[in-house]
Amino acid sequence: MLEKRLAPREDPFPEGRPATLDDLTFLPANLSRLVIDPYREACEIGTRLAGKLELTQPFFVTGFDDAPAAVRTGVAQGLAESGCGFVGRRPIGDSVYWLQLVTENGAAPSPETVAHFHVLGSAFREVTPTHQREGQIQGLVVSSPGILEKAINHAFDAGFDAMLLDGSGHLGASWPELTGAPDLTILRDAIRILRGLNREEEIDLIYFGGARSGTDAAKIIALGCVAVVYGVPMGLAAGGEIDAGELHFSADFTDEDRRLGVVNILKAIASEASMKARCTGKTNLHNLEPEDLRALTLATAEATGIPLAGAR
Repeated sequence: MLEKRLAPREDPFPEGRPATLDDLTFLPANLSRLVIDPYREACEIGTRLAGKLELTQPFFVTGFDDAPAAVRTGVAQGLAESGCGFVGRRPIGDSVYWLQLVTENGAAPSPETVAHFHVLGSAFREVTPTHQREGQIQGLVVSSPGILEKAINHAFDAGFDAMLLDGSGHLGASWPELTGAPDLTILRDAIRILRGLNREEEIDLIYFGGARSGTDAAKIIALGCVAVVYGVPMGLAAGGEIDAGELHFSADFTDEDRRLGVVNILKAIASEASMKARCTGKTNLHNLEPEDLRALTLATAEATGIPLAGAR
């Protein structure tokens, strides 16, 4: 028995393992502060994006621009019921907050949307805000850490309200999260640049890329974002199946099936994110901070700027 226990096990973190959200963990509250009473103290998760858009949950959904009409109908019903918004090139439903992705050669900015997010991608160019009515949010989408510094400085100079950090590298394409692991350095570098400018809380950050659960959302918010965008998990909840690196939708699902799938996964995500905040002794999800996290691998510690567990 002793020989069996002394035998070396396979390395769970082999060389070449990419940085992932799975390799971040929360420090339990009783290591640093008094634990809250979960039966008496509520945990708030809502947010106010750019001081203009009130959200009951800090979550958005993307990826359904090119989905079949039947799929979009069910997803729209689920989003409207959950109070979550949609990020895309076109609206998904009349009752759903729409954050329009504005591309250089795409459709013109719409006056109907609550926000215009101009897609820079991986190449910087100067963009002018396109306010078409009072209270409309103006944002930039950045898909490469290499243009972050120029994009952030331009955002302040031009008066943008928010920035969507695209860890997948191809937000707006068909399910880009299926192409590989997200680049978490884009979030790390954005925070470093903002801190260097001493303007960390002057522009809201939203993140897309690889988030699958409420725990992932809590980690991303702890790293410095105010909201998280979900793609593939929502596609799966709406009846999608991954085949050969692509997401296909089953015709066996009804509108009601898709609505329930979206509503239930968003409820689960919200509950799980709230649970993680409570475990760290917080009564507001947005009070999570990098100090509540530790990295389990060197790659993730380097990519996120979070200290390695057990290291000084």
